[in-house]
Amino acid sequence: MHPNDRARSLVVGTAKNAGLRVYDLTGNELQAIRPPAAPGPDDSPGRFNNVDLLGDLAVVTDRGRDTLRFYRIAPDAPGGPLLDVTAPDVPFAFSADQNEVNEQATAYGLATFTDFDGRQYAVVSRRHTTTIGLFRMWRASRS
Repeated sequence: MHPNDRARSLVVGTAKNAGLRVYDLTGNELQAIRPPAAPGPDDSPGRFNNVDLLGDLAVVTDRGRDTLRFYRIAPDAPGGPLLDVTAPDVPFAFSADQNEVNEQATAYGLATFTDFDGRQYAVVSRRHTTTIGLFRMWRASRS
């Protein structure tokens, strides 16, 4: 929901192997974001599984790469309305190494929340297991 103008609200959804899609409230596609490529020839490419919103962030589980990805919601930004702000060195959510990522027991389900003290979290399930992870969000200051 846009904070000042409901008509400028966005719908963000995953298209799995095809990444993210962003729509306006009349169903017009505003943006398509491809998932990241595989890091090596025998490795899995990105595959976005779930997305949840946390303030001005869209948080995405990338089950193909076993990471969380982050997109700042900036409706008026050039190239927006979602801007990739994922750290280039984002660690794996569950896997110990790339071989384990390729086995696909990776980040899957997702829910985000803010606690009473304003700290932000993502709760992530691991594909094919009963394992969940709790990830605290840290935001780098913007200049």
